[in-house]
Amino acid sequence: MLQDPELFTGRGTIWSAVVQAINENFWLGIGYGAVWSVGDDAYINQFVSNRLAWFLHVSHGHNGYLDTFLSIGIIGFFSTMWVLIIVPISKLLDFEDINKSEYFFCASFFMFFVFHNILETNILLGDSNRWLVFLIVYFICRSKLVKNN
Repeated sequence: MLQDPELFTGRGTIWSAVVQAINENFWLGIGYGAVWSVGDDAYINQFVSNRLAWFLHVSHGHNGYLDTFLSIGIIGFFSTMWVLIIVPISKLLDFEDINKSEYFFCASFFMFFVFHNILETNILLGDSNRWLVFLIVYFICRSKLVKNN
């Protein structure tokens, strides 16, 4: 599936390069902010076999989970997933005495974020307005869930 460069508007090629880079930098990653830069000098370019011209303009991996893993390695990845996804979802599943509209807002937002990051990158992407919106809503939801539990 990852061999077709046109798959998911090029995401197959991007994901293939990211997976190869993860294999070389499994434990600690490449470093936050060090993965994606555009142009010939980008670290990720060495993992694209046929040097596609459009790949030089790719600025993120179109998968938040792969990008996070590549940036901060398995240790940072599991820490980040624990704090941003697993704990909040477990709180949502363990709700009592919470307003249903607040619960729906929190649950739907988290599910959107979880699934949206499969095809786009928002996690830890500092220049993304969606990351800022996520953080704001994350803290609103957290304050509601903590106050009510």
